[in-house]
Amino acid sequence: MATDKEQCFEDAMDKYQDATGKDLGLKHRQTWGQRTKDGVWEMEERGFWAGVGSMLKTLRFKAGLGPKPGTYQQVRVPDLTVNDKVVVDTKFTDANGKVDPWGTKPGAGNGNTQKPDYNDINKQNNPSDPRAQDLSLDPKSCKCEQRGEPQQVEVPVYVTSPSPGVYFAPMPSLGGVPVPAGVPVFEPVPIFEPIFAIP
Repeated sequence: MATDKEQCFEDAMDKYQDATGKDLGLKHRQTWGQRTKDGVWEMEERGFWAGVGSMLKTLRFKAGLGPKPGTYQQVRVPDLTVNDKVVVDTKFTDANGKVDPWGTKPGAGNGNTQKPDYNDINKQNNPSDPRAQDLSLDPKSCKCEQRGEPQQVEVPVYVTSPSPGVYFAPMPSLGGVPVPAGVPVFEPVPIFEPIFAIP
């Protein structure tokens, strides 16, 4: 399950792709399983619980409780998979300014922690690229310190009204023709309201 920050990031990436028409090849929380027979990592297209079920079969078999091992010895769900080849973890900053650490809980199947498993997936899928290791989106890798503090930007937004309908305002005359006394004349008036947004 995604945290609020992870969900916000996912929504922003999806909106960016929709707005630009660019497919960045992103998959959020794509399940990866490490095969029992050869240790190769593959994407689990059937979903998270199918991968976990397969891993539990393997664990039961290793414990002498089941007749047949499952497909996977280990299951991981990275925050981001890019082009079905690279897995990346998002590392957000907490209220004290500390960046989320890599997971330290050993995997139930292979005993590795989060970072070695992610590096193994990336090395397997990008064997000739030494840069495909320790991949995370964090303030340092995104170079946030070079960008400075976020600046307010004025964004004009047209608002029809706080409630459905069009507002009308009395006008002294219509088309240069004087209006007889006591007869109100109304014309539609657009309402413009500036708002401020922080990027």
